[in-house]
Parts: sequence; C-alpha cells; structure tokens
Amino acid sequence: MKTGENDPYSACRLNEDIVRMLFKCELWPGSICKCDVTIHCKPDGSKVITVTELPWNNGISIGRAFEILLDQICQKYYIDPEQVMYFERILERGSLVDRWFLVHFDVVENRVCNPHWQNVSYSFVRSAMTLSLTTQDRY
Repeated sequence: MKTGENDPYSACRLNEDIVRMLFKCELWPGSICKCDVTIHCKPDGSKVITVTELPWNNGISIGRAFEILLDQICQKYYIDPEQVMYFERILERGSLVDRWFLVHFDVVENRVCNPHWQNVSYSFVRSAMTLSLTTQDRY
C-alpha cells in the first residue's frame, strides 16, 4: 500500500493484518509531529494501534497530538474509533528503555476526546494484540 507524495502517510502493509507507516501532521504552523504508526487488525474487527514517538522528532509530542493523530488515522483507514485500543511508545534519546502507555479515551460524534494515559508493560501490549477487544475491556 503506497500513498501519494503529498500525503502525510508513508505506509506499507507488512502482512494482511499489519499496516505500518511514518506519520507526519501539522497541528498549526510550525508544530509538526512525526511518529511511527502500526495498525494491527484483529480477527474480531478491532484494531490495536501503536504510535511511537521518534527520538529525532523535534516537533510536538505524540501525547499532545493524540486527538488529531488518532482522528486522522481512523479517517484515513476507515477505522471505527470505538473498536480501537491505542498505545503510545516513547523512545528516549540515550535510553535503552521504552515507555509504553495505554491511552483510554471517549468517542463523541465519531471523534476521540478526553484521553487518560496508563503506564503499561510491553508484555501487556503484546497480549493486547492477541486478545479480543471485549476481553481487553476487563483491564
């Protein structure tokens, strides 16, 4: 899957269940956010989206751009935000440790809002990719 040159998405399909892209968006002039996005498509129709803050991103953080990032991803790939489990991954310069956050959010009129971050382990993220969304709701 390749998109146009002027498109903020540079996407490739890793297999039939995973799409990965370099994402770039501008919230307002001079506030560019660059991140790596992976969409895991699950058999039950739900999606696990992981967004990685790149160490060389000098623009706005993925946390500050959450609503715009997820809304644009959902619009681009026709994803129902009610069927999404969303994780943020922070790669800090000079650190060997990644930090993972599960982002809980509300959906109002098909748009995401009211994010709340929960620190989680990588093993939690991996298990989320194999469990159904209804099972994940118990966490």
